[in-house]
Amino acid sequence: MQYQESIDVLSHIPDADDSIIRSIAHSQLQLGLFEKALLSFDHSNRLRPTDSSEWGIGECLRRISTSNLNKSIVHFQTATTMNPRNFSAWLSLADTLRSSGNYPMSIIACEKALVLNPRLESAESILGDCLRYLSRPSEAIPHYMRALELSPTNQITRRGLCDAYRILGRPGDAMIYLPPDSVLGDSQRHIGSRERMRRGFTTKHSPCVKMSNWGVRRRQRPIFMGGGDGI
Repeated sequence: MQYQESIDVLSHIPDADDSIIRSIAHSQLQLGLFEKALLSFDHSNRLRPTDSSEWGIGECLRRISTSNLNKSIVHFQTATTMNPRNFSAWLSLADTLRSSGNYPMSIIACEKALVLNPRLESAESILGDCLRYLSRPSEAIPHYMRALELSPTNQITRRGLCDAYRILGRPGDAMIYLPPDSVLGDSQRHIGSRERMRRGFTTKHSPCVKMSNWGVRRRQRPIFMGGGDGI
C-alpha cells in the first residue's frame, strides 16, 4: 500500500489509538511531510510514549531545520534509553551528532548501531567521516571500504574515501575512487578532474575535498524504519 493510501485509510479509523496515529506519522515522514509528521508523532507520544515516536520527533525536527539538531539529539537519546536495541535511533543519533560536530560521540553511536545491524552502510560511512574529520584518515578507510561493499554505487562514500587517500598523500588511490560527477575548482577547470588527481593536486580546490565536504554538510541519510516498536 502506498504511503498516501495508508494515510487515507488510517485517517478514517474512529477513535484511533497511538499505534494508528504513529503509522500515519511514519507515512507522512516518508512522503516528506515533516511538519505534519511531527504533529502526528507528538500526538502519538502524548497518548503513549514510545521509542519509535521519540525517534520520529527527532527525525522530523532535524529535517525541518538544521537549527533543530540539538533538540533532535535529545529525542534520539531518549529513544535509545527507552529501547537500546532501536538501531534506527542510534543511526539517526550518530548522523545528527556528526552534523553538529561531535565526532567522538557520533563514533560511539555508530558502533552501537552496527552491533545491532552489521549491514548498515550508512553507519560505516558516518564512522569514516568522523575519523577523517578527527585527522585519522588511515582508520577511516576500512569503514569507507566496508560501506562501499554494502553499497558500491554510493557516491558520497566514494568522495569521503577519495579525500581520505588524498590526505594520506596517495593521489593514485584517491583517483580510483573519485566520483565521476565531482566538480572542479574555478581556478583549474581546464584540467580534467582525474588528471588533476593523477598529478597529485592537493589544494583546497581538490574535487574530492570540495564534494566530500559538501556531502557531509548537506546530505540527508535515508529514513530507516527498522528497530523500535514498529508501526
